Amino acid sequence: MRLSIVIPVFNAAVGDVLRCLNSVFLNTVGVCSTDFEVICVDDCSTEREGIEAISNYTVEGVHPENLRLIHHKENRRQGGARNTGVSHASGDYIRYLDHDDLLPDGALKDMMDAILQYDGLDLVAFDFVRGDESGNVVSEVAYSDRLHSRVVSGGEFMQTQEVPWLPCIYLYRRMYLLEMGNEFVEGVRFEDVDYVLRAVMYAKKMVYLPKVILIYTINSSQTSTVGNSPEKIRDCHLLFYRIGLLADEAVSRGIAGSKEIVDHYIFSVRNYLKSYVWRLPYRMIHALMRDYPPNRSLPISGYLRWVGNNPRLFAMVTACVAPFMQLAYRLYRFRS
Repeated sequence: MRLSIVIPVFNAAVGDVLRCLNSVFLNTVGVCSTDFEVICVDDCSTEREGIEAISNYTVEGVHPENLRLIHHKENRRQGGARNTGVSHASGDYIRYLDHDDLLPDGALKDMMDAILQYDGLDLVAFDFVRGDESGNVVSEVAYSDRLHSRVVSGGEFMQTQEVPWLPCIYLYRRMYLLEMGNEFVEGVRFEDVDYVLRAVMYAKKMVYLPKVILIYTINSSQTSTVGNSPEKIRDCHLLFYRIGLLADEAVSRGIAGSKEIVDHYIFSVRNYLKSYVWRLPYRMIHALMRDYPPNRSLPISGYLRWVGNNPRLFAMVTACVAPFMQLAYRLYRFRS
């Protein structure tokens, strides 16, 4: 089997699930059904309508033999559901797809053709467009004018161009994932950026193809927006902490592209401190900075080093200026 498509599902709306599955199973021109499988992972959904829609899904009155539904016994969030899907997969390559996203027409054939042409590469990256909640395309192609299409190592890819961060626009060679032990962090939001960076960082060969294989839908309930939620801000902090550890690993091993990961980490942490951390209560700021400080083994700025060395003082100062930051933020939102 060439391809396994892994779809995490949690409290999915019936309409979203049906649109997602239809975009795969009604998009099979030039593709043999025995060449791919779709693995849906129910992450302990409490609203069962979407799960029932998968169980009862049919194409021309027949439930597809290559559609499987696996149930978690406990909620492990999206990263855990993806890990489960990979552990049950049979395809040479893995593709992730969220239950509210879609494959555009011809995408399945494009992926199959890429697997045939680039068989053995660790990663094949593609492109995406954004869509509204009904799946209508509302953006231009994301990367096609900025990335080249040469087979290179992951390190060279990072050194020469932007790394697409969406895990759902890659084909991952399954044995590569298993050999390197690359899994999503479970039980948290924002589990994807460090996963993609690690996969690219260690890839011996990869390529970007300027073909759209994802309609990435924007909706109000998705976890990729941070907002004012303390839980989301905490998980965002933990993501940047993991990226710092990954950057340290890349530097210590002399991996090509390590400078780019360090630069990404420093930029992300500075932006996070400026944009989000002041929205947290003092005790939470102090605990996060004490337990998960900026990585001081990296060439970070004096400001970030001071934050890491003085978590309590940073939390006190941030809590004092928070009311003024909140006022400035409201004024900005009002004017925009």
